[in-house]
Amino acid sequence: MGPLVNLALWAVAGVLTPMVPAGDMRAIVEAFAYMNLFLAVMNLAPMMPLDGGRLFHLFLQTVLPDGLVYRTAGGVGLIISILWVPFLYLAMLRVGVLVLFLPSVALHWRMLQGRAAD
Repeated sequence: MGPLVNLALWAVAGVLTPMVPAGDMRAIVEAFAYMNLFLAVMNLAPMMPLDGGRLFHLFLQTVLPDGLVYRTAGGVGLIISILWVPFLYLAMLRVGVLVLFLPSVALHWRMLQGRAAD
């Protein structure tokens, strides 16, 4: 539900932006729109506990045997979790956005080993 709310807020802010006079208020509405788009995209990353991780896990349950679901989701989540830190740094430098979410490497490691995501 989170990404849908963010996309709805992004759409509303995008519709309102042309109606707001130029100046500080317009900059705030534009920043609000971009922030919600950014949050929607980040929340769809295929790693737990984000919504994208849950959706990815549900998708894998439809195409893979039960024994491979946790391992595949854990492997993908582990790779993204490790790449997340350099991404955070680049996002801060390029966009000026500081994301304070660090995915659990230990959780994805347990999933890769075939243990359930507690």
